[in-house]
Amino acid sequence: MRLLKTLSILAAGLLLLLTLLISLIPLDSYLAQTEQTLSAQLGAPMQIRQLRLGALPWPHLILQNARLGADDEHITAATVEIRPDWSALIHGNFVIKRIHLHEGSAHATQISKLVSHLSAAPSGGGNFELQALGFSEMRLLLADQTLDSVEGDLRFAADGKLEHAWFGLDGRKLTAVLLAKKAAGFNLKLQASEWTPALAPQLTLKNLKVDGDLSISDSRPRFSGNIKLGQLATKLIFSERDALLSLEQIETGIILSPQEIMLQPLTANFFGGTLSGNIQFNRTSARVSGNLHSENVALEPLMQQLFNQSRFSGNLESTIDFSLPTKTDQPLHEGLEFGAQYTIRNGVLKDIDLVEAAKNPGEDKNVTGSTAFDTLSGLVKGDASGYHFEPVQIASGLLDAQGGVSMSHELALAGWLDVDVKNTVGLVSMPMNISGTLSEPVIRPSKSAIAGAAVGTAVLGPLGTALGVKIGGFINRHMNNTPKQKPVRPQAAPQ
Repeated sequence: MRLLKTLSILAAGLLLLLTLLISLIPLDSYLAQTEQTLSAQLGAPMQIRQLRLGALPWPHLILQNARLGADDEHITAATVEIRPDWSALIHGNFVIKRIHLHEGSAHATQISKLVSHLSAAPSGGGNFELQALGFSEMRLLLADQTLDSVEGDLRFAADGKLEHAWFGLDGRKLTAVLLAKKAAGFNLKLQASEWTPALAPQLTLKNLKVDGDLSISDSRPRFSGNIKLGQLATKLIFSERDALLSLEQIETGIILSPQEIMLQPLTANFFGGTLSGNIQFNRTSARVSGNLHSENVALEPLMQQLFNQSRFSGNLESTIDFSLPTKTDQPLHEGLEFGAQYTIRNGVLKDIDLVEAAKNPGEDKNVTGSTAFDTLSGLVKGDASGYHFEPVQIASGLLDAQGGVSMSHELALAGWLDVDVKNTVGLVSMPMNISGTLSEPVIRPSKSAIAGAAVGTAVLGPLGTALGVKIGGFINRHMNNTPKQKPVRPQAAPQ
């Protein structure tokens, strides 16, 4: 027993000594030959700073500070381990069980060229075979973006074709598996628990699952498949504030090409309602555009998220065409373009009672309370100057109103509203001005309408009040007034 233990210790010591000796063997005299051989087998110029041997688990070659490819498109690594198939080498076949790259960078174009060259090598009569290629702590250099902390493992069939690949990104927050299809191309399965894409840092994706087909032609990948996403949260940057919006339970088809990503048809849960439509992301213009339709969206929490306050409640139905920039350093309003038809049903306008304001034109401040309505509908357009609502139509049992209003990106209001209120006597009509801000709106009868009412009453008595109000309202909208009193229609809003 003691002899066996002694022999074991001696064997371990000899193994350690052999490992040390192998690692100390100088191989610099073989650098030029190794570079020439690898350049021919890998299809690109190879440069190596230092060459040495590793011993465990089997003798293998270690390249230090290696570069494959030209200066503008290359793959570099601090260390490259090459593990050959020694039995195949004895028979004159250059078979590599595995090449592993650690700590470096790789251009996507050079990776595609390398995979294509390795796949085509056997058909050219060569005797080189690579079974596996791995990498860790690498940076992937794309045309306009760099991905950090990339790791992966590629497996090749005997004919050199890629048959299986695994990739991890951002500490494996995102993982992807490629499986070669019998005909051509690959099946791609991708998943992430909570991940922020480097190409769109304003987005956060939770419980992402992607399944589809990937093809590569002329080093240009194309993908089509389906996406399921538990939640997408996006940060929108306005002129003086940020807003965070989220979609739940998203399902969509995806078509990805080098210049464009298309999501269609898309469905999602959105603030208690549903959202459907299509979205396109164009990398050349760096813009997202699309067409979306919403139903039964709770307006109050939506406005709270967008503007950090809410003056309306109700259920929103809308159809919107939009285009917006994706540059994170550019405020949203500088490149925002959208137009929408909308209807808000069974809602309440808070803190302002339009019915009482129309009935009491002498009030010099907002009539507090609220205004319930059956529908509030119209058109809205958004651009660099703000949001322009015209026409705006409000309808309820006692109230009918129409008008227009502009809201700047700083949330300042300017507009007009013609309010008709039904009472026991008949119909009360009152032109009103809109001013102030979204947090402190001011909606009051126009001064010219009040003056007209006074003159009409004085001349014709009670019968002249309504006529005077109408005349005053007409003057208010069509004659020049001071800027503070003039009801600014959306098309006249400051550009």
